[in-house]
Amino acid sequence: METNEEEKILYSSFNNDNSCFYIGTTKGFRIYNSYPLKCVIKRDINGGVSVIEVLNRCNVFAFVGTGNNIKYAQNKVILWDEQSSKVINELILRYTIKKVKLKRTKIFVICENNIIVFSLGNYEKIDSIKTFPNRNGIFGISLDPKTNIISYPSIDKGKIIIKNYDEKKKDDNYITNEINAHNSEIVALIMNYDGSLVASASIKGTIIRIFKTNNGDIIQELRRGTESAEIYCLNFDFHSMNIACSSNKGTIHIFNIKNDEKNNEVQNQKVILVL
Repeated sequence: METNEEEKILYSSFNNDNSCFYIGTTKGFRIYNSYPLKCVIKRDINGGVSVIEVLNRCNVFAFVGTGNNIKYAQNKVILWDEQSSKVINELILRYTIKKVKLKRTKIFVICENNIIVFSLGNYEKIDSIKTFPNRNGIFGISLDPKTNIISYPSIDKGKIIIKNYDEKKKDDNYITNEINAHNSEIVALIMNYDGSLVASASIKGTIIRIFKTNNGDIIQELRRGTESAEIYCLNFDFHSMNIACSSNKGTIHIFNIKNDEKNNEVQNQKVILVL
């Protein structure tokens, strides 16, 4: 993307199947085809965009503004229809929004101390969740359209909550599991494609742990290093064979994920790419 000195990128992410990616800038937003690389949507909104999310390749997507433009304030989720080039709805909250995630039937709005869940059909609020102070809006979600499993930091430091919106208990509450992941604050969290695994790292930045979401069992502990680091990102590959970790140390670590069909030598293999 070509930008001038006045325009800066504030947010970037891929859609559910990685067929396109989108960026929020200090002027608006852009959406690109992944391959062949091509800008397909470019919108300037007289203000910045701190979050933008697209569901698959739908013409309706969500964004959150930033800056001095009150029309697109940081406590609003704007639902935009690109086909008609207009706002079709606004979700107004009392909190600054850190992140938004979309599923086929739900909108997950992540704020610093809570998560609000709305129906994507009628935009009614269907759930409200308290979390540990979540300054970076960390949140895990299964990208598989057949599942509605999420993960988020518990109100108790170092713990992860898994919530399954596809299953309910007898009291009509959704199934939840709690995982004792770390002794210190969690700063990175990711789920694999089908929501069967969740990986996390703490503020120490030395250890990555991978758990099963259905029972909380740990399947692997990976050492990124011995010195503390600020973890920027964790990410599974599509087939959950590898996991990548980036940090402020200027490296990307890529680990093999444990599989009972592999031998121990392969299970422990690690590749480090120096940026």
